[in-house]
Amino acid sequence: MEQKCYRGVKCKMKYTYKNNYLKFNLLWSIVVALLMIILNISIDISFEKIKQNYINESYAIIGSFYNRQAMEEDTIAKIFTQGAKYGDCEKGKQILSSYGYKENMDIKLLPNINKSYKTLKLHINALVISSMFILYLIVLIFYKKIVSYIKMINKGIKNVVEGDFSLRFSFMGEGVFSVLSHNFNQMAERLENAINQLNKEKVFLKDTLVNISHQLKTPITSMSLFTEVLSNNSSMDKGDVEKIAYKMRSSVYSMEWLIRKLLKLAKIEGGVVEYKKINSSLKETIENALEPLLISIEEKNLNLQLKLQEGVYPHDKGWTSEALTNIIKNSIEHISDYGEISICYENNSIYHKISISDNGTGINKEDLPHIFERFYKGKSKIKRKDSIGIGLALSKSIIEGQGGFLEVESIKDKGSKFIVTFLTNL
Repeated sequence: MEQKCYRGVKCKMKYTYKNNYLKFNLLWSIVVALLMIILNISIDISFEKIKQNYINESYAIIGSFYNRQAMEEDTIAKIFTQGAKYGDCEKGKQILSSYGYKENMDIKLLPNINKSYKTLKLHINALVISSMFILYLIVLIFYKKIVSYIKMINKGIKNVVEGDFSLRFSFMGEGVFSVLSHNFNQMAERLENAINQLNKEKVFLKDTLVNISHQLKTPITSMSLFTEVLSNNSSMDKGDVEKIAYKMRSSVYSMEWLIRKLLKLAKIEGGVVEYKKINSSLKETIENALEPLLISIEEKNLNLQLKLQEGVYPHDKGWTSEALTNIIKNSIEHISDYGEISICYENNSIYHKISISDNGTGINKEDLPHIFERFYKGKSKIKRKDSIGIGLALSKSIIEGQGGFLEVESIKDKGSKFIVTFLTNL
């Protein structure tokens, strides 16, 4: 009965290993036994033929002596080298058989041959046994090594199944296990990355839903209150009604703007946006980005300074304009009345650079690493009702999606500078 262990895996591996080890030993013993039996049978057959040839030669010598009464030396030599005559063999057989010297006699009655037979058989059996033992040790070492590799890989697979991707293998050489370890490492790494990505997406989705619900809560609550006020005060004068209507329109605009930006960000990060990059004037793109913000600039009496070179670069005018609008809008939101905004565009053989500077409140040092995160509102930001912390995240995704870079430099209470860079050789 199989012993119960952790999920049955460890004990099952041990049982399988021991069972296979016993089978291997049994099979090896059977092979060695069969080899020894076949080898000894072959030796017995060979020495039986040697014995018969030896006895036949003895027959021939005795027969020749009897037929000739005397033999010359060359006649004896011919018997051993060229074979004997049939008549001599028969006569010798007739004579020696009467003394029990026959072909089927026991080999032990031939001391010299029996000694050679035993010596040869002993040496061959000892050589075969020692060779098979050495071979067995070699095979056993490799067998145990293979089993240890399989155990290690099995442990790695079990860890991966349980969510632990830290184990990596490094088998030396270029064999099958080296390839297997390389493939396992790649599999574990890709699974780990995929699971981490899924976890990040889950966290992002959760945070996004929380932030969206939080951002929509304020305008929805305001609209509900305004609606209740209007329904419960039918005698309200026209001026108050217009004020409430203006606030409701402002709430609707905030909701519409938020939803539109979120949809754009979702499309970009979902990889469904295809940027239509064509050689266009970046100066015109900057001017297009400024157009919807001119009224806000006039309302705050801001000093706008433009230093724009002429330059053509392959980019998506619509999306790039969207990104620049969000950056400029962020500067407008965080600058006091009568402040200054400077937009500079320069290009050369290496890069195209757009700089957007302001002398506003600046950004705290601890907020800088998070300034491009979704819905992030740092301490340095002016608390505005219409600021939801999504514009800069959208801008960064758009710029980087076209192969560019978006950076920020800022000093608290002195202003900020956003830098958009596109490399010319891309």
